[in-house]
Amino acid sequence: MLNRYIFIILFLFADSIQAQNDAEYIIFTISEYQDAANIISKLHSIDIEEQYKLSTDIVFLDNFEWYDTNNPNLNIYIKQEIQNLDDNVKYLLLLGDETSIPPIYITAADGSLQPSDDFYSSIDTITTFTNLENSVPQISTGRIPVNNLEQANVVAEKLYEYMINPTFGIWRSKIGLIADDENKDGYSRNELNHTINTNNIYQSISNNLHVSQFYGLSYDTIENGNYTTKPQMTSDIIDYINQGTALINYIGHGSENTLGGEKIIDMNRDLNHICGLGSPCQEQKKPAIWVAGTCSFGKYDNPEQIMSEKLLFEDVGAISLITTSRGIGAYANSIYLTNLFNNINEFIIGDNNYRLGDIVKESKRIGKNTEYLFHLLGDPALILPFPKLLIDNSMINEHSLLENGLEIMKNINSDLYSFGLNSNDYENINIAIKSNEVEYEDNYPDTTITYTLTGKQVHAGTISENSCINIPLDIEDCTDCSTVDITLFSDKPNNNQTYNGKIQTIKNVPVYLNEQFQNDNSGPMISLYQSGIKIDEGSILNINLPIEINLEDPQGINFMDGIQHNVRYWFNSDINALSLNANLFEYDAESCGKTSAIFYLPSDLMAGYNTINIEAWDNGNNRSLLTYSFIIENKSDQYVSKLYNFPNPFTENTFFTFYLIKYPAEIEISIYTPHGNQIKTINATCNDYYNVLEWDGKTNSGEKLRAGPYIYSFKSNAIINGVNYKYETINKIAKLK
Repeated sequence: MLNRYIFIILFLFADSIQAQNDAEYIIFTISEYQDAANIISKLHSIDIEEQYKLSTDIVFLDNFEWYDTNNPNLNIYIKQEIQNLDDNVKYLLLLGDETSIPPIYITAADGSLQPSDDFYSSIDTITTFTNLENSVPQISTGRIPVNNLEQANVVAEKLYEYMINPTFGIWRSKIGLIADDENKDGYSRNELNHTINTNNIYQSISNNLHVSQFYGLSYDTIENGNYTTKPQMTSDIIDYINQGTALINYIGHGSENTLGGEKIIDMNRDLNHICGLGSPCQEQKKPAIWVAGTCSFGKYDNPEQIMSEKLLFEDVGAISLITTSRGIGAYANSIYLTNLFNNINEFIIGDNNYRLGDIVKESKRIGKNTEYLFHLLGDPALILPFPKLLIDNSMINEHSLLENGLEIMKNINSDLYSFGLNSNDYENINIAIKSNEVEYEDNYPDTTITYTLTGKQVHAGTISENSCINIPLDIEDCTDCSTVDITLFSDKPNNNQTYNGKIQTIKNVPVYLNEQFQNDNSGPMISLYQSGIKIDEGSILNINLPIEINLEDPQGINFMDGIQHNVRYWFNSDINALSLNANLFEYDAESCGKTSAIFYLPSDLMAGYNTINIEAWDNGNNRSLLTYSFIIENKSDQYVSKLYNFPNPFTENTFFTFYLIKYPAEIEISIYTPHGNQIKTINATCNDYYNVLEWDGKTNSGEKLRAGPYIYSFKSNAIINGVNYKYETINKIAKLK
């Protein structure tokens, strides 16, 4: 039967539409997604910087006579078309889900069917687990599993912005490492391997990148009936992503819609807060690459939309995901991720110029293993965001820094300049100072593990002559913390913007305390904002929008977490305080000791009156406490916030102002008399977060409204990725003479 299909294919290909012979990047898709395919093709062939350009071509599968989505052998036809591609092809994008471009399935060792797009360009025809010797793909392959044009255009435009109009900054050098620690009736070695394997990745990259760790072992567990959660861990991870990070890696248990048995990240609970509205990630376009080698997190052939797809189809969300289409063993996962991060390291030190699809492909081993389950959901030619390691022409004189050291509780900004801070050759130099790494040893009934946690953040932000940089007093009380580690980053070497930027790391810089230092004995100034509006006593807050916290103190803010010297907050009478992760804060370059971060209110806060308490310490261990009562809007207000008309009452014109959580949206405002007669309808399409609609006080027939009380109904309907987000409310309005 197979020979018959090959004969049919060869016959059809005699006059089929062939890809260009010199194309380096091929997009396989269907005509419905032509607009999105054209955007991606133009991105790589015309609009990108010259050094990154690729010759591209688009193959529309539904132009072939044999294309029939009801044909169970459609993937065989597609594979043959891919096999006929010219040797110049480096990258293959499958733009379409499993219904338009079906994957190739094999029968696994347990008898189940497992999909892999690797098999489209593998040397051998792979049908079962027993013939995987040559299953490694020959072309760097990615899939964007869209099932409608809107999804396709969202992803294409996101890719365009990421590579053509990139948001530069230190976030492109940040990596977050998450390790699950699911405790199944006591820790076992298998469960603890999540931390061990994550720690191995940390050891391999921590000298070259800004790494933040989120290890389940370090967080308290809360019992919630039939399951457990780690709310502080969840909060830290989401807040970290919302600040902007280049890559997130997760090792542990999971499913199509969750990470961790403790629901560390849960699609239904957390998706709206990941790169949520008003966060730096959303506003400044900082989508992360997600790596999740966990059970079926990348099961894109699921008829229901999974979390990976939703992250990919969001306006920001994730830029790409490297994830598994089915469950994968811990050993195969560990080997693959080790290879993946080794390839990233080689990119940073300059040994390769891989793109995302290249590191996915090159990290796979030849032989009988399950690494074919790792898929790239995204563009295989995505340019990696990571910086290149500085070898020559450093940003600061390392020898002078190590020889002289830095003084505790003194503004060391001028010292950094005296140690040769190279502001002539580098603009926007960003500095991160951390205390020493700490080695931990945890003992369990059947095993002992050791791992390393990165030091506490001392200072992070862009340097200018107006900066205040202080090392906290607590660093003296920290075991083996008589030194600090410094990382410098610039994306403008030689005053020219570069896509990857440069990074320099200096370990074990000595610090010392001058006993004559003067402590000012006053704590930091604390202020809170939402949507740019200062929060005061009695403010009305939207639980779906982030809170910005500003801290200011000339001595700097203490993030060392010693004796609870950190930034903490709690609500009402709850004795369980949440800490704000120090890695969220960046100092303002032009202010002395001013830093800020964003966080979200807990989703389980009740509507109505609540109290927030925020505690912060400066580097001299002086405390401040801010307490405010505030009102949370009714939780039915999920998609529209702060709807007002002003003035009210009005004489001539009035303005309806509101925030849209989901947009674009169709808005309908209807004005009624007290007896229920509709006299005016205002319709508009609103494309922004904040919106203003004016009404001239006239009826539909153009008559001026009589003075008196009226009622208006407000309706909003946003359709995003095929989902309707509706909101309705009724309010009063009055007209004066």
